[in-house]
Amino acid sequence: MDWMSSSLSSSSSSGSMLQYNKGLFFFRSAIVARMMRLNQKTIEELNLHRVKESIGFKHPIIGVHVRRGDACHTTGRKNRCRSFEETYLPHIRTLSEKYGVNRVFLATDDDALLRKVKSSPAANEFEFVNVDMDRSIYKASKLIERRTELYTEKSNVAHEMTLQALTDIFLLAEADAFIGHFLSNLSRLAIELSAAEKGFVPPFFSVDGQWCRHWKFCR
Repeated sequence: MDWMSSSLSSSSSSGSMLQYNKGLFFFRSAIVARMMRLNQKTIEELNLHRVKESIGFKHPIIGVHVRRGDACHTTGRKNRCRSFEETYLPHIRTLSEKYGVNRVFLATDDDALLRKVKSSPAANEFEFVNVDMDRSIYKASKLIERRTELYTEKSNVAHEMTLQALTDIFLLAEADAFIGHFLSNLSRLAIELSAAEKGFVPPFFSVDGQWCRHWKFCR
């Protein structure tokens, strides 16, 4: 993968975690942090510092991942996509009340959800921020990994999708608290990377089950 660092010798804040017996979660978190070190080209392309400044990503902040797209109707998550108002919002309020946070980074593949949230009464309670990106590519009836037309040499879509996913993962991992769903690989990567970089598990909620080593075991 050309976004990963080829160096195995560079330092990492999570490297020392491999020396201790902290259990499977922290072992996997350390591996994830090691594997997801970015090369210089990708760091420059993502420019996360600029992204954070442009959208108002400031601490303290709650990271929320809402997966829609193909996951709602083509996988084991079929008919299991949760209502934002009924499921995510109560968890946001719980974390907000406990930790005094009213800023929320919302990562989702659904533009309609973003518009709905930002025009809802919840927008008067919380400051929602998100990355500006083209999410129309995620509207499809087929699993995204099976849409082979996206991955040809003539298409730049897969590259853009990779950058979008990496941006959301790293910003979710940087958040001070997390709400997601562990049936999603992206949510699990975010919480694992967060724990590796912080050295502890941040406050979190999962709307569809406990953390697991593979999504099929989360159900």
